[in-house]
Amino acid sequence: MFMGLKAPFKEGESVKAVLSFEKAGDVEVEFKVEAANKTEDAHKHHQTQ
Repeated sequence: MFMGLKAPFKEGESVKAVLSFEKAGDVEVEFKVEAANKTEDAHKHHQTQ
């Protein structure tokens, strides 16, 4: 969850973040912002029939 955002993310930008893990400590990552509907096909296998 992202907290304290000043503005919404924009498609095409990169967002840097730090993930904090109990045993591994902090890990710096960078996310690429994509349209929400772009991943819809990739997640179809999660649906039950």
